[in-house]
Amino acid sequence: MAADNNYKNKYNDKRIIVVTGVPRSGTSTITRGLKVLGVNLGTYLEPADSGNEKGYFEDSDINNLNYGFLKLLFERPDYAILVDLNKIHKEVVDTFKISAKVFIEKRLDEFDLFGFKDPFMSKILPIWKEIFTEMGLNVSYVIPCRNPLSLA
Repeated sequence: MAADNNYKNKYNDKRIIVVTGVPRSGTSTITRGLKVLGVNLGTYLEPADSGNEKGYFEDSDINNLNYGFLKLLFERPDYAILVDLNKIHKEVVDTFKISAKVFIEKRLDEFDLFGFKDPFMSKILPIWKEIFTEMGLNVSYVIPCRNPLSLA
């Protein structure tokens, strides 16, 4: 799908970097590194806790948006669930996409280079890819891979 006329050329000079991966794969470390390199991660980041003492480096708004969407679909969105996007009502997806576009617009109006990480992103990445395409955005993806033995 081509970029929507409402967005055509509006964000040509902007870039989004999306970090996605399974828990304990190094997504927080990679995202922290992006911040050091000048990628803006937003203002409201999830706080550090005993599970990740240096911080998660996750935008609270995007986490809430994705978690809320998955919560509509599943009782426990944090479980390892494969999402069959063909079984989700179009109206539900369209409503989510409108909210996501508002979020992205707000961030790109503030920042030329914006990055975000979300633990639920990989479950609904095809929807996000549609959003990015419809908005005509320049997006890069970082997917860390970690040796499973290093977690044992």
